Amino acid sequence: MSSATTPRFWKLLAFRLTLWYGGILAAAAVLCFLTSYFVMVSAMRNRTDADLLHEATHCMNAVELGDIPVIQRLIDNDARATGTNDEFFLVYHRDGEPIASSDLSTWEDLSLPAPPVGQTVGNGNPFFQDAFGTGHHQRIRVLTMAAKNGSVLRVGITVQDDWRVIDQARRTISFIMLAAVGIAVVVGWLLAKRALVGVQNVTNTANAISRSALQQRVPTSGSGDEIDQLANTFNRMLERIESLVKSMAETNDNIAHELRSPVTRIRGQAETTLTGSGSIDRYREMAASTVEECDRLLAMINTMLDIAEAEAGVMGLKMSRVDVNALLRDICEIYEPVTTEKNIRVLVVATGSLTIRGDLQRLQRMIANLLDNAVKYTPRGGTIRLSADLTNSQVVLAVANTGEGILPEKLPHLFQRFYRADASRSQTGHGLGLSLAQAIVHAHGGQISVRSIPGDMTTFSVVLPATN
Repeated sequence: MSSATTPRFWKLLAFRLTLWYGGILAAAAVLCFLTSYFVMVSAMRNRTDADLLHEATHCMNAVELGDIPVIQRLIDNDARATGTNDEFFLVYHRDGEPIASSDLSTWEDLSLPAPPVGQTVGNGNPFFQDAFGTGHHQRIRVLTMAAKNGSVLRVGITVQDDWRVIDQARRTISFIMLAAVGIAVVVGWLLAKRALVGVQNVTNTANAISRSALQQRVPTSGSGDEIDQLANTFNRMLERIESLVKSMAETNDNIAHELRSPVTRIRGQAETTLTGSGSIDRYREMAASTVEECDRLLAMINTMLDIAEAEAGVMGLKMSRVDVNALLRDICEIYEPVTTEKNIRVLVVATGSLTIRGDLQRLQRMIANLLDNAVKYTPRGGTIRLSADLTNSQVVLAVANTGEGILPEKLPHLFQRFYRADASRSQTGHGLGLSLAQAIVHAHGGQISVRSIPGDMTTFSVVLPATN
């Protein structure tokens, strides 16, 4: 059956769960019924066989002696005790001729196979079989037993009353079983609907979210069951999605802001040049300024692409052994003219020989971004400290600088794209340096953090796996 022609109710999980509940209970009920039925039949048959064997054993001694009068008297007594309409006795000579019997006037409807002639039955063991008649004798249980002298004793008893009880029990159990299955279907439907309330809540919330209601959350019962766990997981996912959407919106706003200023400057310079005297020097000046602005835009775009590649896990890293001490010294040499100009003292502290495995150029860029950020916010005459240490098989790189510090409420946002702790944006840059540094650190399997004491020291710490 194709999905297009599948009935709608069959697609409902509650309906399928109800079928499972009803089917399992029905199977269990049938199994219990059959087990009970066969136990009852077996118990009835064992009881009847025991009674027949007792009656036959009582008469067997006389049959083996061949004393026909004694045999007849025993048979008559036993038949009268049970009732000649309920039990019969037959004794056959070894040639197959009847030699004694109970009153068989009411047993004319019974048809028994002829007894074996000239041989014992089952080597003297009792042989049980079922026979059938009409009315009260519809079901008969018959015992055939051979004596040592070749005579054969047959004892039969009607079990129709027992079967009436069994039939009544079968009808009663069948009715109870059908009623139980019906109740199970109803209860199963109610339980399935109740169990799926949480799933329905998730569906309703997802539908609301599809209408841009990202603030919606799935209600939870607090029971801690599987549905509650699903709801909590879904809510955490929604919080993550909402955070990402807000971050994307903020990023788009920041991109628009960052692009608008240079584009406006380029357009203004072009317009001023076109409406001015038009000398070759002005055109050259405009071209140089345009190139400079374009370089800034390209740098921002390339940085954003690098961050996106790192976050997507596709940043092409050229891995090699990197000497940490040499890495820090090289970066400090590059920034020496800037730090000298601002009269900033730079200290490099490294313990022993430390090596990590990573992309040298990417790591240089990461340290350079941290050092560049420290240089920007370190006042003249301040201090920048670069350190490297080995802790628990991990290399800890730290870039610390003196200055005004960063307010605690701003620390969680430092690694966001385009975020600047300096709201006035008096410092140059696009607010992507720390975001790129974090992306590079994560691409190397490390972690980056920041701590700051307002008015004292700000420290960026990078933890990377060490190599032997």
